[in-house]
Amino acid sequence: MHSNDPDLMSLYYSTPLATSVSLLLHGDSSCEKVSRTSVSLWGSGHAEEQIKLNHVHACQIALRFPQMVDAPAHGQLGGMHWHTDGINKGDISPFTLLVGIALSDQMEPFAGNLCVFPGSHYSLQPYIRQFAASREPQTVARPNLGEPTQLLLQPGDVVLLHQKLAHRGGPNYSHEVRRMVYFRISHRDHENRKGQGIEDLWIEFEGMADVL
Repeated sequence: MHSNDPDLMSLYYSTPLATSVSLLLHGDSSCEKVSRTSVSLWGSGHAEEQIKLNHVHACQIALRFPQMVDAPAHGQLGGMHWHTDGINKGDISPFTLLVGIALSDQMEPFAGNLCVFPGSHYSLQPYIRQFAASREPQTVARPNLGEPTQLLLQPGDVVLLHQKLAHRGGPNYSHEVRRMVYFRISHRDHENRKGQGIEDLWIEFEGMADVL
């Protein structure tokens, strides 16, 4: 489910996140001042206002509901059920950075946690190359990435994921709905650089040039 509700969008644009992400991708915060598009947004309890958006016109509300069953005894998720955003639709580089904000307590595993496969943005490069070159990409064998890491988050915690980092949602055996909001951010020159991102994972992360 996607939304451009002002209260949700303000989680990104009315906090230090927007500037921090701009510094990470561009090495400066100028695009937050220059490249934004003014969009009128309104919502319950708000007068109509102008919020400037940069490459993000909506966020994703991600809910994982309790499964109402006991957690399996083995407690393993395995390494075959994963994705990178866009790949199931044939798009290997739809954006640059995934920004997630926790809206509910996820401090225990198997509570619908966001699960990540550390280092998979590197280990998946051969698979991504084959996928991109294949005329029938869905036939390319998916690698087993091993057991993922379930992120333990408190409300307000923020996670930044490289677009090519494999991830998945975990099962929710808790008694509460897992609530997350996701923003998908693109480098200002994403359309011209995304093709090179298959080989150079950091081409759209100019702010990291001094440490890579």
